[in-house]
Amino acid sequence: MDSIFRGKFIGNTDLSEVLGRLENSLVKGLEKEGLSVKRVINALDTLGKTLLENESLLLPELTQFGLGKEEAIATIREAQTILNKDALYLKVHRELGRLPGEITRLSVRQDIFEAWQPLGVLGHVTSSNDAMLPFFSAVEGLLAGNINVIKPASGAEAVVMKLVLLLCEIEPALGEYFYIFPISSKQKKELSVIFSCCDGIAVWGGENAVKSIRSIAPAGIPVISWGHRISFAYFTREGVTRTALEGLGADVCVNEQQACSAPQVVFYDTDDQQELRSFAQQVYNALAKVSPGYPMHEVPPASCAEITTVVELGKMAEIMGDSTVLEAKDKSFRVLVEYESNLTSSPLFRTIIVKPLLQKDILPTLRPFRSYLQSVGLSCSTKEISPLTRLFYKAGATRIVDLGKMMSGYEGEPHDGIYALSRYVRRVSLQSKALPDRMTSFAEIEEQTAPPYPANTPILHKADFPQERPQKGEGYLLLKSGGSSGKAVYAPHSYGDAQTTYVTGGNAIFIAGLNPQTDICMNLFYSGQLYGGFISIYEALKHIDAVQLPMAAAMDFELVVNEIIANRVNVVLGMPTYLLRLFNEQEEKLAAYGGIAKIFYGGEHFDNAQITRLQERFGVRLIKSMAYGCNEIGSIGYSCEHCRGSEHHLISETKYLEILKLDSDEPVEKGEIGRLVISSSDRNLEIYRYEIGDLGRFIVEPCPCGRTDPKFELLGRFGDTFKFATNYLSYIKIKTILNENFSYTDGLQLILEYDGISRMTICVETSIDQDKVIPVLRQQYAEIEECISDKTGSITVKYCGKSDFITSELGGKIRSVVDLRN
Repeated sequence: MDSIFRGKFIGNTDLSEVLGRLENSLVKGLEKEGLSVKRVINALDTLGKTLLENESLLLPELTQFGLGKEEAIATIREAQTILNKDALYLKVHRELGRLPGEITRLSVRQDIFEAWQPLGVLGHVTSSNDAMLPFFSAVEGLLAGNINVIKPASGAEAVVMKLVLLLCEIEPALGEYFYIFPISSKQKKELSVIFSCCDGIAVWGGENAVKSIRSIAPAGIPVISWGHRISFAYFTREGVTRTALEGLGADVCVNEQQACSAPQVVFYDTDDQQELRSFAQQVYNALAKVSPGYPMHEVPPASCAEITTVVELGKMAEIMGDSTVLEAKDKSFRVLVEYESNLTSSPLFRTIIVKPLLQKDILPTLRPFRSYLQSVGLSCSTKEISPLTRLFYKAGATRIVDLGKMMSGYEGEPHDGIYALSRYVRRVSLQSKALPDRMTSFAEIEEQTAPPYPANTPILHKADFPQERPQKGEGYLLLKSGGSSGKAVYAPHSYGDAQTTYVTGGNAIFIAGLNPQTDICMNLFYSGQLYGGFISIYEALKHIDAVQLPMAAAMDFELVVNEIIANRVNVVLGMPTYLLRLFNEQEEKLAAYGGIAKIFYGGEHFDNAQITRLQERFGVRLIKSMAYGCNEIGSIGYSCEHCRGSEHHLISETKYLEILKLDSDEPVEKGEIGRLVISSSDRNLEIYRYEIGDLGRFIVEPCPCGRTDPKFELLGRFGDTFKFATNYLSYIKIKTILNENFSYTDGLQLILEYDGISRMTICVETSIDQDKVIPVLRQQYAEIEECISDKTGSITVKYCGKSDFITSELGGKIRSVVDLRN
């Protein structure tokens, strides 16, 4: 027997020997770190694209199953839509809310963690009416994180084995998740061995199939049944239109009524036999028009016999006036009219049964069949749709659609009234004092995963940032950045990705020290002009359920302070430049109030002198970078209680960080300063290896907080570190030296020129002892001393008014370094 074991094909093997190794192999697979759902979805998406680009890949297996070439190609194209990345993410988020395996805090107000965890090993027993069913059943198990052991129906094994092998070729790590044993349902002993290894068994089939599996499955192991269902159409008098009738014909013919969603009976809202026969004739006429447009499948002998029996019995009943038979001359389809209202099954293959059913009799007639009902193709007037819909739901139907759409579906549609993924997972919880304080996700204490981008992905520079990306027909948020770089970058964010940014941003503020149970916050970030600051902070604070006053960066500072005092605000959030101006211009009021306990800031950082003044003069206890991020790719880092100044942990749940050398794309050495390159693995925001424009270094020492998220220190913008003569100099270091030695905190700009040697002009805003600046720099900055001593560089100090500084065109910020050299 041919089988697949851990994703590898094994031909003509001894089944008993293979099954003897099954449990041990499954345990080893469970011991390994689960593959992220993002990698799984990327692999499935690639498989879908591969099938679409090369339809011949699966044609032999589908035709062997019994599909014609056109139907096989249609099946492949439908598979691609199901395996599409957007459809898969929608399915997971709609059915589970979050990706399975993500252990996250329920609320910042409670130290309780919950997650969807896979059952473990999921068995699949599938029926023979759909070539793709075994694979798609396994895909659902895979999305939930389960290892999948598949017993396909006879004749369907070639399709699922081919697809699994293709998928494992795309993503070899998925091999651990697949075992396929195409054995007979009569091999009870072998099935018992397989099922004894499972934590759940999904069964596709009728009552007898489900009953048989239950008899073999170990006690306590859930048998998840996807039994056969019956569907029907319902017409009221006002719903009888040509469009609806031809839609019914299409639903009957498109797949020979082989799917559970295909109509087997048509109910008409009448108790008059003559009116029913007239309606049946209209159904017949519609079928006569529609049927030739759909290729006929070969009807199995048993089904031929059943159709013949039903038709002949109908003709006999017709003699007694109990039935009417309308059959095409070529016997390609038939309409059977019966005058009893009970629900019955059709022999299928374009055999439709027409019956009377008054609206008042719907519930008592259909309720006995409630466990078998699925789709209703409904055609009625607007005034009738509400009462009829409610009646059909109460009767047990789970799906109501327009006629002509009974065989179609939509992305994320539930199976028979149930979300499949919720049956393939368990809800687990955790409470532990061993976790780091204020931890929000297990991603914070797990090792950084492998790069999310393909090998040889080039660096994406800011100038090359994609201004337009496919939006797939959905709404999005468009944000703009520019600021200190001077060049606008427009970044569209899907609302799903924006929500991820808000959630991670809110978590970052909580980790930084905000207490939603006691703090009263005022959001003082800038708003409007396509910038995301105010919006992001508003949503982030909403996520962590904090009290928030959405003031924005109003220039009426007296109004802002009056609202702070009136509402007992103890936390302000904003940009340092705005907050410093607020405290300076309303110094007396804020000092007297003394109620601002915490400042959370974004963008540039406070220097030591500014922090000291805020603490001593205004009583501020905590001044913290609330998060590190940018408009292009959202939240990047957060500050724990042990982070100082510009230190952050990476939000590795959605971001991957590299630090590359200043003059090459090689990784920096341990502790070396380099360019920050960020990759985002959000659903639609797949931006890989983006050179964000900032400099930094990894902090290699373990953080006392206990988190293993990579820790790094920001050291200014890329332009802030520059080549001067033969050395690299740092704007940040020069600024720090002036601050620590001269208490200088005002505007500072470095202008670089070259006229045979490198020249640097240090532009300062207020009076500073020029004679002492250069000696202090030479004394405390060895690279500057070397340049001046070697006469390869010279430095001067220049006083400038506010309007004399060169600023960025968009943000109006003072440019740190202005390089006028060629």
